[in-house]
Amino acid sequence: MKIKSLKIITVILIVIFFVGCETDLLKEKPQHLITSETLYSSLAGFETGLNGAYSLIRAEHNGSIDFTSSMFTCGTDNLCANWRQGFGVIGSFWGDLNNPSSSNFKNVFSWLYGIVNATNTIINQAENRTDINWAGTSLSADANKNRVIGEAKAIRAWAYRHLSYCWGDVPLSLKESLGSTIKTDWDRVPKLEVRKQIISDLLFAEKYLTVEPSIPGRLTKGAVQHYLSEMYLALNKPDSALFWADKVINTPAYKLITARYGVKKSQPGVPFMDMFLKGNKNREEGNTEALWVWQFEFETIGGGSDPSTRAHHQGRFMDIKMGSVVPLQITYERGGRGKAYTAPTKWAIDIYEPKDDRGSNYVMRKFFILKDAVGNAPYPADKLPTK
Repeated sequence: MKIKSLKIITVILIVIFFVGCETDLLKEKPQHLITSETLYSSLAGFETGLNGAYSLIRAEHNGSIDFTSSMFTCGTDNLCANWRQGFGVIGSFWGDLNNPSSSNFKNVFSWLYGIVNATNTIINQAENRTDINWAGTSLSADANKNRVIGEAKAIRAWAYRHLSYCWGDVPLSLKESLGSTIKTDWDRVPKLEVRKQIISDLLFAEKYLTVEPSIPGRLTKGAVQHYLSEMYLALNKPDSALFWADKVINTPAYKLITARYGVKKSQPGVPFMDMFLKGNKNREEGNTEALWVWQFEFETIGGGSDPSTRAHHQGRFMDIKMGSVVPLQITYERGGRGKAYTAPTKWAIDIYEPKDDRGSNYVMRKFFILKDAVGNAPYPADKLPTK
């Protein structure tokens, strides 16, 4: 009996030994932590990652990156500084203020590489892992995978587009940031090589993105084709630029807005401005001209509380005085107070022919009409100047 009992105990110990050495039991899987390995294990996780990348993109116009829009437009043919603050100071006094120590430059540079880093992670995880569940739509697993990679590559190309235009030769990072890949001794890559990578990313994306966005706010095939056309122009390849521009133009779903539509169709206005009205902006709302519509919802969770996207470029009408009176009241219809850090140049105002809707007063305010309380409702009536 003792020998038999000893054999039983030995077998039990052997089983316990092998079970105790099972490596899966030693792997920690904390459910409360989100890492690239846990997030990017399914299509839903990749959609979340893409949403994060789009959220970073929207910083260009939602005010979370200081004066980003001003940096990309101030001092061009179209816009000039209208207020000496932020990048407007550099735009007004170019000289010594235009240097790498400027926080405006550093913030934008870091923001764009944050987008690059986010998309590198999405691309590398999608391309190199074999344990991902790509199911979740009516499309095949391969189609879902390629669409995710294509969308991420298009976003990465968009970020490098900005970087190459603003800085020329820049570091080219295409790998996910891991402990083994993080470096601080980056070298600049020639602008031509950067733009070749942009085109490579866009060409992949063009194959797998659809004519209509997968959900509002996402990139479309037409947007990618447009950026391809633009980038080939930058490379002085007009034939290739024409090829991709024709692709966009000849897509039946993309049409210029030539007739009034939507929420203010019956009110005075012009077709061109209808596409910029709330309720008219997205393609499903009738905007056939749009290739990529960024999503903002004022005072909504995820939408922010800064309405400056509407009135970032305008004259400071609220500073007009007649004697001691400020005639024009701030109203929603006039764009709110508006940061108004930049304003159109005279060239931008005069470029349109008299009958061109894009230069009409419905688009570009060249004069204001004083209104009573009913006309300004729910805001106060304008004030008449004193005699």
